[in-house]
Amino acid sequence: MELTDNKQALKGLVETSASLEKARVGLGNRISALERGVDVATENIPPIYGEIALALEALEDLIDVAIEDAIYKLGNPNSIYGELYPLGEFAGRLKELIDTPD
Repeated sequence: MELTDNKQALKGLVETSASLEKARVGLGNRISALERGVDVATENIPPIYGEIALALEALEDLIDVAIEDAIYKLGNPNSIYGELYPLGEFAGRLKELIDTPD
């Protein structure tokens, strides 16, 4: 696999991570609205919401590991961030996920 393919794969992983995070936050907002009585459901807080929240957190953890693996397959995380910087939000999200020593 060429370096360009690896970068595309990494970009896809980061975008998927952002989508999962958005879904988790949205669900959290829904649960919060139910708790505050701002929104109503057939039950106070349907049990499935808690199960979905846990599943989303687990998926985020899995994809973060996959992103970390992809980063280190590409080489030095700092140099990768520099190369991807023009990609804007993607680069910002990637920077959050890169665990570099001080």
